[in-house]
Amino acid sequence: MKTIKIILGSVVAVFVILGIVFIYQFFSTNSKKDNQIKVTIDKTVIVQKVKDLNKLESVEELIQRDVTVELDLGKVDLFGLTSFESKRTQKIAVTGNIVAGIDLSKIDPNKVKFDESKSSLEIELPAPQILNISINEDKTTVLKDDLTAFYRLQTLDAAKRKDLNQELQKQVIKQSREALRDGACGDDILNKAGKNGATSIANLFAFANITSVKITYAVAENCNFSL
Repeated sequence: MKTIKIILGSVVAVFVILGIVFIYQFFSTNSKKDNQIKVTIDKTVIVQKVKDLNKLESVEELIQRDVTVELDLGKVDLFGLTSFESKRTQKIAVTGNIVAGIDLSKIDPNKVKFDESKSSLEIELPAPQILNISINEDKTTVLKDDLTAFYRLQTLDAAKRKDLNQELQKQVIKQSREALRDGACGDDILNKAGKNGATSIANLFAFANITSVKITYAVAENCNFSL
């Protein structure tokens, strides 16, 4: 009986030792695997990460401008002696929002420099541009709407009056957007967009264990927007 107990005790001891060895090897192997995992940040990853942001809207401004729109139907001669003007003139206080930023999808991979050994990153962003101009109709008002007598006579026909009103509306929208664009450009909106955009991209890599980050942007050749 005592012999059987000794044998059983020995078997249990062997299994306990084997279990300890197995557990040690299991955790030791997994620990080595974890230590072998390495995250590499390279130029391709950086370029793709920036491009994924697409159009970075870095500045939005509220602009108010007065716009004068004129629809001139020409002059009317009476008996070849006197000329009467046929025109409609509107003066409008237009309010709108202008959004400017950087189209990051256009970033040039050659403008990205990443030195892994020095943990330094340099990026030159594309030139900032106006991304959108929208007229705030609720805050836009007509200050003056003058119609000459001959303009009124020439627009008695409802169909002609409708066509002319539509043409006037097109001119109002076009010239209002031009005025808003010029106001934003005069306020140096592109330079603001470039600076804010560069700061945003720099912050993007603030927690990427990159010691030195330098973000610049190309100078815009002109301040324009396709109206």
